[in-house]
Amino acid sequence: MKIFSKSARFLLVTILAGFPALSQAEVKIGFVDSARIMELSPQAQAFKDTLDREFEPRRNRLLKKQAEIKKLEEKMIRDVAIMSDSEKLDTERKIRDMKRDLRREKEDFSEDVTLKRNEELMKLQKEVVSTIQDYAEKNHFDLIINESVVVYASKAIDITNAILKSLKSGK
Repeated sequence: MKIFSKSARFLLVTILAGFPALSQAEVKIGFVDSARIMELSPQAQAFKDTLDREFEPRRNRLLKKQAEIKKLEEKMIRDVAIMSDSEKLDTERKIRDMKRDLRREKEDFSEDVTLKRNEELMKLQKEVVSTIQDYAEKNHFDLIINESVVVYASKAIDITNAILKSLKSGK
């Protein structure tokens, strides 16, 4: 809440400080819905597709191991009456070991996906910011704001679609 308050105060002071200048020149302000851009841009879609393609083989291996464990558990339930005590112990131990290995592999997988996602997200955010800055300079905007400090923005100042168009065309 403090961060929002500081951001909101900074924005308010910046706008109020510019009031004397408003009488001399018109200030051009734009609004960008960055969440929408991160969802709809072709770069974001490519990022998601790349992530899925890269991690799908590992995800499938994990699902296969999970199915193997389930199959072994079902076999044990089905055959418990005819298994010797040593077979039961061996099967229980094998299931426990397989579950432990699967849990570790899932944790590693999740960690790897998160690291890759964060890395790619940083690249995407840099490209989006660069595109917004280029658009603002080309179209003579004085200020571009996003939803993090805005309670309301009219459609007249919303340039999100223009930014998406720029991202689709490669700037």
